[in-house]
Formats: sequence, structure tokens, C-alpha cells
Amino acid sequence: VKKYRRGTDQAHFDFVGSIYGTPLELALARAKEAYPARGEGFEGVTLVVDHRCRVVVNERANRRNAPADHIVLKAGVATKGCANLPQDMRVWSGIILTALGSEKPLKNGLRYRVVTIQRAEEGFSLQQVNDRDETVGETFTLDAARLASSLRLSHAICYFSCQARTISGGLRLSQTNHKYFTIRHLVVGLGRGPEGHCIEVE
Repeated sequence: VKKYRRGTDQAHFDFVGSIYGTPLELALARAKEAYPARGEGFEGVTLVVDHRCRVVVNERANRRNAPADHIVLKAGVATKGCANLPQDMRVWSGIILTALGSEKPLKNGLRYRVVTIQRAEEGFSLQQVNDRDETVGETFTLDAARLASSLRLSHAICYFSCQARTISGGLRLSQTNHKYFTIRHLVVGLGRGPEGHCIEVE
């Protein structure tokens, strides 16, 4: 709020700072006016309140974006006590997934691009990417079972999971009418995007 570090849109930074201490109803109305949602054909990252919505949005976007040469991975084994459940995924070279858990070579919350699919039964080559989708570190291989259980689709993520992220490109704030949606969700969500013209508020 005090120092602009995420981009070149000072007006967006000032807007986010201006809604601190504002009643949610008023702040949300201002945000919807400043960053209107532009229809169903959204391409980018959608922020959601609950995991049920995350699964639905991920499924729709994953199905829509999958190229003809994708492969389908069935949902892996769930992590005990974790609400972020795995789901069936269409996977292809170039898709970016988010890690759950910190068992090497993965680190929780970091993003990994599928580089190559050798054969589903042999493994997938992956490489970490940063918030600008630039590659970081060495390529490594995971088998299908580990990928299906420890990586998640990243078309939609929960607000509470994105607080350290800068999300470049399209960003949509969803579930703004959810009973648990607060001014904190709105501020965190808006603050993830460095450029206001890429943001939409439902």
C-alpha cells in the first residue's frame, strides 16, 4: 500500500490503496465499475473463495484450453486433512501447474511448467517458472502418480493461496457475493495484478 512494486500502473496502485477502511459494499461497487467483468470467455487466472468453485472453474478452463494432443490424468491421492483436493486434469506440454506439499523436488505453492510428456507411464519433464512464466532451475522428471497427487491446475486459485503472488495477464476476481468474501479478499485480489487493464471483478 505504501510503495508501488508490482508494475507501471500508478492509478491502479492508488485505487487499491484508496479502498482500505472502506465498507465492502462501497469498495466492491467501485471495483466493479473500475474493472468490469467482460463476459464468459475469460482467459487468465480466476480467484475464488472456496475449493468447490476452484474445481469447477479449473475444469471448464482446462477443458477449453486443452490442445488436441493432451493426455488425461485421473485425480491422484488426496493429502490427508487438506481441502485442496486433486481433480482430473488434461495435461500437455506447456501447461503450468501449482505444487501442493514440499516433498522434493517440488516446493509448496510454486509453479511448474510441463516441458515434455515422454509417455504417461514413464514420466513428465517439468521446470519451475516464476511469476513472469520465466524458467527457473533445472528440468526434473515426475511420474504420473506423483504429478496427479502433488500438482494442481492453476486456471483458478483461492484468494488465501495467492497472497505472495504477482499475477501477470488476465485476472478475474470471482465469488464477490460469497458470504465469506471480505474487504481483505478484494484488496488481496486486486493487489495481485500489476496492471489494472488486465483485471476484472465479477
